[in-house]
Amino acid sequence: MKYIAHIGRDNDQTQLLSDHLTTVRDMCEEWGRSIGLSHVCGLAGWLHDCGKYTDEFQSYILRAHNGDPKAVPGIVDHSSAGGFYLIQCIEKYKDVTGLANQQPAKLLAELVGNAIFAHHNPNGALDYIGEVSQLGGDNQFVLKDTLPFSKRVEKCQSEDYQKMYNEIRPRFFAEFDESVFEQYYKAALDEIAAIDIIELLNNQYFYLRFILSTLIDADHTNTADFEMQIADREFRNNNKILADYYQINETAVAQQAKSNKKIQNEQLKKLNELRQKMSDACVNLNSEDAGIYTLSVPTGGGKTLSSLRFGLNHAKKYGTERLVYIVPYTTIIEQNADVIRKRLNGSTEDSTNILEYHSAVVGDFKTAKVDESVGDSAYYYARDTWDSPIILTSQVAYLDALYGKGSKNIRHMHRLVNSVLIFDEIQAMPMKCLGLNNLAMSWLSQEKTTSLLCTATQPVLEGILDGVTVKGEIVPNLSTVEQAFKRVEIMPDLKKQYDLSELMNLVNHRLEKVRSLLVILNTKAAVKKAYQTFEAGNDAVKYHLSTSMCQKNRQYKFQQIRKDLRQSDIKKVVVFSTNLIEAGVDLSFEAVIRSAAGLDSVIQAAGRCNRNHETDMAQVNLIKTTSDLENMSGLNQIKKAADITETIAHDKTNLMTAPIINNFFEQLYNHDERNKSELKYPLNIKDTQLDLYHIVRGNIVDEGEVPSGQLLERREQRALAPSTTDFTVASQIVTKCFNVIDSPTTDVIVEYSMDDEKFSGTSGDTESHDIITQLLSEQSKFGDVSKLLKAARPYTVSVYDGALKKLQEEGAVQYYENQDIWVVLKSAYSPEFGLGGNELNPDEFMF
Repeated sequence: MKYIAHIGRDNDQTQLLSDHLTTVRDMCEEWGRSIGLSHVCGLAGWLHDCGKYTDEFQSYILRAHNGDPKAVPGIVDHSSAGGFYLIQCIEKYKDVTGLANQQPAKLLAELVGNAIFAHHNPNGALDYIGEVSQLGGDNQFVLKDTLPFSKRVEKCQSEDYQKMYNEIRPRFFAEFDESVFEQYYKAALDEIAAIDIIELLNNQYFYLRFILSTLIDADHTNTADFEMQIADREFRNNNKILADYYQINETAVAQQAKSNKKIQNEQLKKLNELRQKMSDACVNLNSEDAGIYTLSVPTGGGKTLSSLRFGLNHAKKYGTERLVYIVPYTTIIEQNADVIRKRLNGSTEDSTNILEYHSAVVGDFKTAKVDESVGDSAYYYARDTWDSPIILTSQVAYLDALYGKGSKNIRHMHRLVNSVLIFDEIQAMPMKCLGLNNLAMSWLSQEKTTSLLCTATQPVLEGILDGVTVKGEIVPNLSTVEQAFKRVEIMPDLKKQYDLSELMNLVNHRLEKVRSLLVILNTKAAVKKAYQTFEAGNDAVKYHLSTSMCQKNRQYKFQQIRKDLRQSDIKKVVVFSTNLIEAGVDLSFEAVIRSAAGLDSVIQAAGRCNRNHETDMAQVNLIKTTSDLENMSGLNQIKKAADITETIAHDKTNLMTAPIINNFFEQLYNHDERNKSELKYPLNIKDTQLDLYHIVRGNIVDEGEVPSGQLLERREQRALAPSTTDFTVASQIVTKCFNVIDSPTTDVIVEYSMDDEKFSGTSGDTESHDIITQLLSEQSKFGDVSKLLKAARPYTVSVYDGALKKLQEEGAVQYYENQDIWVVLKSAYSPEFGLGGNELNPDEFMF
């Protein structure tokens, strides 16, 4: 008898279970090799679906394909069998493993068994100790007296599961040679035994997440290949691609140096020479093979191309598999992607080998009534895998890969190993995530990953909690470089508060002397109000920018702003924006007005002023606003940062120097006990004082304790354990409680057309409408789904869950359960203001 793993969504073709297990095993083995766990990960792939050998599952998959409404995903448990078999292997193979100590076998069963148990669970690996559940719709959790992993093991030891095991085992070994499996298992034990036990327990969260990540990625990739009828997947040779890109980039660097010598404008010529020196420093660094480095290039210093050069040079020297750009705002992804595509592929439109990952568009089917995600849905498996040699993604997506829930996030984590992580504007990472990121960077640096922290306002990460080891600053003589790059003066005016009328007076006053002006305010509502109030007249043009707009909408605005800035001798240009424009947007204004914020934001705003040394020295006005203009309730962190900026901002103080920036961050991180606690990511779990930092971090070296000490103590006091585990990490407490953004958001697809823009001159732009129509079509083939979801990303807006509910009530958005996507009605989107148009308060609705 032939056993089935999957049946095609678009046809009746079947994938044999033995073929699926073999391919997934081989993929996991290849990816696990990067941290010396090829057979450990391969074992997870080999056994993950062996529960499908039962008659019950074979009947279920046929009934599900034929449309039986009772054959719902998760009704048959196929994900427990492989983990249960590994527990049986502890006794079964103890005489042939050659290991006097059986601890590696137990560790292997707990690690790989957990990954197999959880490979369809959107919350990831099961907790070894502790479990939380949410209290109502609130963001508070309660700790339960259950141990999920031990509970699953106990369930597997029942009489029913023993019968299932007796059914599965002979069928599995009828298709696979048991002696080969035995040797494979022994090789996996040797890999576990080779890891220092303290190192393994201290970093158990990351090892477990890595194994699960390889399994989910391999499982989804092979399933998608089957659906798309890709018989033999050709994996990219990332090392060769990056080596070729290195040569292309070095040729471009040499050509740029020649072009710079021909520039007539002496100030721009000098600025480009400084940028060239920053770039050269990135390849002249005598770096080791992996570690954490800082690149403190002043704003306008050519950070994007300098960091690209660093990454390509590092990949060439040490065989790194990929470069991952991690940025705080989607606008930076958009611009950096254009710069890199043009440099390496010759065109901003050519995305070959360069993945621009904004968001997932679809979720993990939150409406599912069972723990297991939707079975063979095209929208479940059709996710982008991070297999490209160059990836540009957001801080949210990066942190979710490490700590977030959902298979779409977990599958990305293993791609961070043996990579160069380029953190663009690292200072913009949320404070509560800094400690967790330190832990991740430290572990990844042990696994051949180098992190480059890029910003003009370098945070003091070494002083946060246990800190990180920074091996060096790339920029030589930083204070001299800062002075050489100085093109802007920040002028604090913080003794008075500007209302809307006084802000308009200041805008008009500045426009008497300059032809282009950027006004950055802290809230979308304030930006919208100021934009609507300003009277452009016939001699000026005004623009409104916010994250209420989709990427395509913002891109069009940026193009028009650039065009108008080049023609500023005809009309004055005034842009009103949130902080989305502060980083990674290559626009240069003659003057900037910035409402009070953290010094890092103020300096980034200054980076949009006199960017290419158009004048000798430009000015940035730093002002305070009234609460009527900017309602800062709920923005406590921005207000605290603004207060610190005010205490260090003196009339004659140059705010744009490393000592002043260090002073700002030291005060910010130690502002009060709440800020200090925030760095640990405190949890809102009733009657506990837990934090994510100490759940993820092991602490057994000094005190002889184990990670998650409070949880372990609870386990012992209440005698909770049906079986005691060596591992103690509570992975699902992490995934259930972790959110980069305090208020959860959902991506909705909007229908935006450039035809609706004033003076666009376009006609027939129906791309977003066509994408939505095809996504909702029942005729869409599996192979089209991934392409459509990718094409939909530029047309998405992130909205708070409360906003989503209100939009639903107003009939402005509709959820499509089969596709797991949200689509906004065309009438609810305005090209001028984005989602909500003129009707909604954007600060209440949009992230």
